[in-house]
Amino acid sequence: MGTTNHFTRFAVVIGLVVCLCPSHVTAQVRAVTSARIGKDGLIHILRSDGTEFVAPREVSPIQLSDKMDMQVSVREPVIAKDGRTVGWLAEFPNCCTSYPIPLVLVLYRDGTILRRIVPKTGLPLWRWAFLEDGNEVEYYADTVHSNLNPTCELRDVMSGELLDEWHRGKSKTLPGWAEPFAKDVGDLEGPSN
Repeated sequence: MGTTNHFTRFAVVIGLVVCLCPSHVTAQVRAVTSARIGKDGLIHILRSDGTEFVAPREVSPIQLSDKMDMQVSVREPVIAKDGRTVGWLAEFPNCCTSYPIPLVLVLYRDGTILRRIVPKTGLPLWRWAFLEDGNEVEYYADTVHSNLNPTCELRDVMSGELLDEWHRGKSKTLPGWAEPFAKDVGDLEGPSN
């Protein structure tokens, strides 16, 4: 009976240590209090515990010259309704425009970069939004000029899995989730020949 009592006390002590010690948690949930573009041109995320995460510069997903492969700017970050997930567009130089173009949607959650999303087409992402409280993202990608290849994609944030997509020629109607991009897409059938 003494051994059982000793074992029970030991189990209770271990249980208390695990419950009271936050280091046993591998990925702590950290609420985001703000996200902004800093004077350094990088994304700064302030967390509820007072710590700050500064996102590193991104490398272009498209092979460019050595001088053009690094992020030159970012677009304003958006905090998802879950209060843990933040997203922003990373912009890169483009040979044929006087302005940088957004090629990567960067997603942050709980203290780390969770995912970098590039459209299947490799085209710039012009607009995007969180859905399902930050569990999904939708975005509109297209050519730099002329609206030649409008594409809308819906992805799962955790896995990056492509859940649905629309591109000109696939359907004469946009899926419900892609309706916010109707003006961007324009004519669903494309230019007439």
